[in-house]
Amino acid sequence: MTGESFAAIDAALDRLPRTDWTVLRGVPLPGRASVALDHVVVGPSGVFVIQGDTTSGRIVLKNDGMRVHGRRRQGALDAAASAAVAIGERLATLDVRHVHGVVCFVRDEEVKGRAGQTFVTSTESLEKLLLGMPAYFSAHRARSIAEDVEESVLEAARPRQDDAFSRRRTGVHREQPSEQLRARSTRRGARAGAAVLATAGLLVAMFALVVLASLYTLFTGIIDTNPAAAQDTATQCERVNANHPHGVGRPGAHDKVVKGEKRVKKFTVGKRLYRELHDLDTDHDGIACEQR
Repeated sequence: MTGESFAAIDAALDRLPRTDWTVLRGVPLPGRASVALDHVVVGPSGVFVIQGDTTSGRIVLKNDGMRVHGRRRQGALDAAASAAVAIGERLATLDVRHVHGVVCFVRDEEVKGRAGQTFVTSTESLEKLLLGMPAYFSAHRARSIAEDVEESVLEAARPRQDDAFSRRRTGVHREQPSEQLRARSTRRGARAGAAVLATAGLLVAMFALVVLASLYTLFTGIIDTNPAAAQDTATQCERVNANHPHGVGRPGAHDKVVKGEKRVKKFTVGKRLYRELHDLDTDHDGIACEQR
């Protein structure tokens, strides 16, 4: 593609909202470092690998094929589609269905269609095509995907090509040196590791608190022989026995005794009264404050 044609596509992409879209230029093709993709555009609608075409003539899209000036141009479609697949396979955090190949003809007429899995458009219709796609991601997520695209192609770029592509964000075009990308990748890895360690530490601390609480409950349950509580129960039973000498029991209750002792049988029977005094039934035999 000539510099003039490249600039025409550049100008069309410059009309995209700068806060939502990131444009990468001259991106090395993964697996073929000597081949540079014209443009890779990332926005809320996904990732679009755009290959320019300066061929003139009438464009006909039919089924999965394309003809320009009566000649089949399957090669252009296949190149855009394979480039999109190559980029998509490098993005571990993104479904490949959100990576699209685009053939963009440099001309002033409206061209907008699809041949197979590849979009076909022109510099006149490129902006409408991209903005008319459904939005799947927020602007923040789109910027994160753009960073992943940049980092993923580092392995495919030779040292002399590390600075061969630039990016646009918030209207500023700048070179993206490979050392900065590596440093950013290292920082992101460090932050992720720190987050994992912090989460693990929090889980360990919570587990320790649960264990301590369980031990405390078990320990206090074992040694729960509070003399004050026993004295309070005895005091309340003295008041009950003043009116009910042998205690109060529910209907059908039987005094629980050790072998050889006599059972209390003359206790006052009262379902409602026992319900009020059941906390004083220390041996849980259905009789509160039993006394021989």
